[in-house]
Amino acid sequence: MLRPPGIVVGVWRILDMVARDDTLEVYSAIHISLPLPAIVKILVGGGEPRRKRFENEEKFLRESGSGAFPRLMGSGAFDGYPYIVTEFLKPMELPRSDKEVEKFIIAVALGLREMHMKGYAHGSLTPQIIMRRPCGDPVIMELGKLDASPSDDISSIGELVRVCFFGYPPFCWRGVVERAISPRSKVRYSSIGDFIYGVHTRTYAMRMVLSIVFFSLLGIAAAISVFWVLRR
Repeated sequence: MLRPPGIVVGVWRILDMVARDDTLEVYSAIHISLPLPAIVKILVGGGEPRRKRFENEEKFLRESGSGAFPRLMGSGAFDGYPYIVTEFLKPMELPRSDKEVEKFIIAVALGLREMHMKGYAHGSLTPQIIMRRPCGDPVIMELGKLDASPSDDISSIGELVRVCFFGYPPFCWRGVVERAISPRSKVRYSSIGDFIYGVHTRTYAMRMVLSIVFFSLLGIAAAISVFWVLRR
């Protein structure tokens, strides 16, 4: 059932529909007495598993100490359907430069790590569900799928790196991405913490490769020089 503009849910006046599927309706809203915008999410279906996930999302947002998730501004029931209210945020424009991508990816990864530490996983991390605060910090707007695992999130954040670089990450990022999205569990990062470490040390690996190449070429050059000296 669609909620018409102007209807009041708790202390929030509905403005427009933002998104909708078989289980959830998402609206932009404004506080009835304050100039305070928000997002209202109403659970309208999905059965007991979906309801439990919705309750977990409210609980997680209430307890989260991370800025990687939206602030919970209210919750309750409307016409028998549970709802939660979060801060209104604007879409995130993905970074493209090396340092900006690093800052962005680390911030998102720290949010995922908090979820994993509390027994949750996202499972549907995409650029579309990452918003931004006025300061530019990224915010993960949803808790994700019912049957997600930390391994899914590692793969998803690897794909997110690829999207930031239009599908062609520079050399220093390639090893990070390949490990993150690898279908082989022995190759893929074992945890989001390991992924974060891989991001921090990615340039070290590149420097090591360049050093090996440099000294190899230096050795070849020296060998060639000796060869020509001996021929004289």
